[in-house]
Amino acid sequence: MKRLSSLILFVVLVVAIGGGIYLYQQNLAAEAEIAQLKAEVADLQAQVEILEKQTVQGVVDEANARVKSGLHNLLEAAEQEFERLQKTLEDSLEEEQPASPPTAPNDDPKKAPDPSGIET
Repeated sequence: MKRLSSLILFVVLVVAIGGGIYLYQQNLAAEAEIAQLKAEVADLQAQVEILEKQTVQGVVDEANARVKSGLHNLLEAAEQEFERLQKTLEDSLEEEQPASPPTAPNDDPKKAPDPSGIET
């Protein structure tokens, strides 16, 4: 009977050791898989950061293009308005001026002006 209980104890010990070895191998495999998953997560996070920067850069570039276009249109409109006002002003000045300048009643067209500025 002692021999049977020794054999049962030996079988239980072998099964326990085998189970421990199996669990140890499973733990190592799980740790390796966790390390691989952590590396993949880090790569994905880096890719997300790159995409966020590209997305933000794309939005900024599009906004800059729209601002430039708006400013260009604003400047063109201001320039056209300036030209229109300038033409209106020139037209109104032309209407105010007579066709020939008036002459003073005592001016003699044949008499040349005195360069000294003193009239005789």
